[in-house]
Amino acid sequence: MFDYARGTGFGRFRCEGIAGGTAAGYPTPFLPQRVMVIRSCRNAALRRLTVLHELGHVLGLGHETRRCALMNPLGDVNTRLPSLCPPGTVLPAHDDVRGARALYRRRPPRVNQSIALFNPGSGTTVPIGDGVVRFRAAWRNDALAYRWDFGDPASGTANLATGPDATHPYAERGVYTVTLQVLDGGTVIATSRNELELF
Repeated sequence: MFDYARGTGFGRFRCEGIAGGTAAGYPTPFLPQRVMVIRSCRNAALRRLTVLHELGHVLGLGHETRRCALMNPLGDVNTRLPSLCPPGTVLPAHDDVRGARALYRRRPPRVNQSIALFNPGSGTTVPIGDGVVRFRAAWRNDALAYRWDFGDPASGTANLATGPDATHPYAERGVYTVTLQVLDGGTVIATSRNELELF
């Protein structure tokens, strides 16, 4: 929603904007938001820039200190006048476009089952000892989630774990099927199962 707000803006052209009705100007993206321009803003070009700046906040963009960036928060609004900035840098600046793309266009990794490979590998035999086996994902990426099932339902909630590294205490000898699922944004993109024998 676009509207005008009462009050007097700052700078030579008395322009100021509000996004979401909050002074900080950082509302939650995509919820119904109100974008306002102070009524005292008399310059049509600056009114347009101010609205676009506040819409940037609604999309989730923060402030950018480069002189001609649309998301520049500096009080001297003259720095955002088109006549004082290089052509093509104000509506919007390349940095503003890159920021929006980074927020909303995520490239998932190429999906293949090798993403879920882990150690110890299938067919490994391990002396039971203290029963604790350490597992490690071979392919690691902080943007992904890792979900383990140790094939030991008798251990209750300890049968499941998350993260690229995990440990599990096995209480009895036997053959266990260990499963690792790799998730991207909550969607399983790869699965691997290894048979592990404890003797």
